[in-house]
Amino acid sequence: MRRLLPLLLAGCLGPVPIEDTPPTWERPPGANGDDDDDDTGTPGSVTVTPSAARAGAIVDVDVDLQNFAFDGTTGPCCAPPDLQLLGNGDGDGLSLRLFFGLELEGEVPWGMSGLTEAVETSFSVTGRPALTELVAPASAAVDLVEDGDFHLWSLEVPASNTLVAARVRDTGAPFFRPTLWWLAEDGYSTLAQGGFRIQGDTYDEPQAMFFGEPGSVRLRVGDANLQGGAGYTGTLEVATLAVDPPTSIPEVEFNDVYGSWQDLGGLAAGRHVLSGIASIAGHDEFNNPNGDLDVFVFGVQEDSTVSFRLDWTSVLEDFDAVVYDATNGEVALTFDSKDAIEPDMLAGRAQPEVGTLSLDAATPYVLMIANWQGSFDQDWVMTLDVMTNLWPDATQ
Repeated sequence: MRRLLPLLLAGCLGPVPIEDTPPTWERPPGANGDDDDDDTGTPGSVTVTPSAARAGAIVDVDVDLQNFAFDGTTGPCCAPPDLQLLGNGDGDGLSLRLFFGLELEGEVPWGMSGLTEAVETSFSVTGRPALTELVAPASAAVDLVEDGDFHLWSLEVPASNTLVAARVRDTGAPFFRPTLWWLAEDGYSTLAQGGFRIQGDTYDEPQAMFFGEPGSVRLRVGDANLQGGAGYTGTLEVATLAVDPPTSIPEVEFNDVYGSWQDLGGLAAGRHVLSGIASIAGHDEFNNPNGDLDVFVFGVQEDSTVSFRLDWTSVLEDFDAVVYDATNGEVALTFDSKDAIEPDMLAGRAQPEVGTLSLDAATPYVLMIANWQGSFDQDWVMTLDVMTNLWPDATQ
C-alpha cells in the first residue's frame, strides 16, 4: 500500500477534487443497503437521508438501495455537475459525502446506476447564504457556530496575471480545522483549496492560492471536521498581487544526481511552469521512485507562499513530487527523508497533485518529480505560483 493515500473515501473529509472529473468511490465493506436479490423483478428504488440541504453545504448522505444489484459499473448518476461526490461519508452502510454547489436550488435530481438499472431520487435544496463582498487586501471574522456551518465571500479579480490568496489564522479552538475553497463564479468549479488534506494527526495549512483572471470568484470557509461549536472562530485574510505573465522552464537533462540537479535560481513572484518527461517509471522495495528522477534546486527571492500543482497526461501513470529543505546541501531523495517538507503531492494517482507552502528566502530548496509507477516517456507539468509579501505581520 502506498504511503499517504488520500482520504477521499475514508471517514474524514479528504481533499476536494481540483480536476474536472469526480473522484472514484467505493462501496464500504459490509455495506448493507441492498438485498442484491432481483429474482422477483421488483423495480429498484433509492432513498437518501437527509434529503434536504442548503446550497454550499458539504453533507454526509446515507443511501438506502432496495432491489438493486451492485456490479462493476455501479456509481452515482443523474445529477447536475454542481452536485458533486467528494467520497465516502461517516454514516453507516452506504454513506456518501456530497457538495451542493452554491447556485443549486429547488428539487435537484440524484441517483445510482449500473449495467442493468438506474434508480433516481432528488434533494430539496434551499438557497445559499448571502455572499459578502471582499476587496483585497481584506480581513474578516470567521465564526462557525453550528454543525456544518460555513461562510461565503465574493471577490472581483481585477486583472490578468493576478495571484489571489487567502488564509485563516488566530483560531479560537484547538479542534477547529479551517478549510478554504476558492470556487469560480459558477459556484462549483474549483480554483484552489486548503486545509482539507490530512497528514497523520494534522491538517495542511489553512491557506489557498490561485492564479486568477478578471472576473468574480467565490470563497467558502468551513471546518474539516464538519462540526461547529462555541468558540470556533478565526480571522480570514485575503490578498492579491499583480505579477508578470507566466514563465516557462523546460527541464534540462541530466538532472537526477547530486551535482547535476537543475538550478532554477531565486524565483520571483508570479507563475513558473516547469515541464519535462519521465523517461522511466518505477519504485524500489521501500516505495521510493527509482526511475528517471527530475530534480531542481531553487529558492524564492522574498519570503513567499508557494502553491504547487503537478499534472500529467495519462490517468494510468502515478506521478509524485516532494519538496526538500536543502540547507545541509545534498539531500536523500526519498519520501521519508528528514529534509522532506511537502508530503501533499504523494497522494496515489490523484491528479493534479497539489500543495501549498510558506518558504523562506534564506533557505535553499530541492524539488523532485518522478513517475512512481507507469510507462516510459511520460510528460509532466509542474506549476509553481509564488506570492510574496502576503502577510506582513509577525504571525506569518
